[in-house]
Amino acid sequence: MSWSLAFILGIPLVGWLLGRTGLWQAPFPLLALLGMLAMIALVVFVPGDHATHARSSASLNRGGLRQMLHMPAVPIGLGMALAMTTANETVNLVFGLWLENSFGLKLAALGAAAAVIGVAEMGGEGFSAWLVDRLGKEWSVRAGLLLNSLAAVGLVFSGGAVWSALLGLFLFYLSFEFTVVSAMPLMSEALPTLRATVMASMLASFSIGRAVGAVVGPFLYTHWSFPVNAAVAVLFNMIAIALLSRLKIAPRLVEEEG
Repeated sequence: MSWSLAFILGIPLVGWLLGRTGLWQAPFPLLALLGMLAMIALVVFVPGDHATHARSSASLNRGGLRQMLHMPAVPIGLGMALAMTTANETVNLVFGLWLENSFGLKLAALGAAAAVIGVAEMGGEGFSAWLVDRLGKEWSVRAGLLLNSLAAVGLVFSGGAVWSALLGLFLFYLSFEFTVVSAMPLMSEALPTLRATVMASMLASFSIGRAVGAVVGPFLYTHWSFPVNAAVAVLFNMIAIALLSRLKIAPRLVEEEG
């Protein structure tokens, strides 16, 4: 939710500051102040972690990492996470330029468009909480990837209207957030004995995917055009779906009490 609120409240404010001052440095003092306040809040309000070495050794030693990587479901799931975030970032890094070049939106308007994305991401989280148990985790991830691909294609054929482009972005980010939130509980069952390590690796894969997309997205947009970005996003989503089809997670064993 904090990520969504950053889009809803923070980015429009940054866009307003940039548009009002004309200086790219304008938002940074505010961001520095907010960062310092966040650090103070972290120290004051979040209790310290005093876990013993015995508790954490299972997830930190090399044997645990080797065990995780030798479990076929884990590398496949990490590859899926990398692919889906690369797909998202391929569009995410250039949608502002695309809106500006295609529709003439300026900084303040682009900030308002970011608020639409924030609402979409919050909606994706809500839909995941509502639908995952009904559809099943694997089907939820698959449906999210398919919808995300359709939304990417829809952006290309938005008809030159701002409202249709914003609607396409709304669906693109809603489906992505739904997919990510649905994938987390799916991967949490891949290796229950090393759940913390698996989830940390999952987050690392998300970050690597964003790094790959940060390189690929601007390159494609600069050398070709936004439809190529959308096509590559669909390609990475298809890779994620192919990996998902190979992701076999054993049913959780129910331990008898007593």
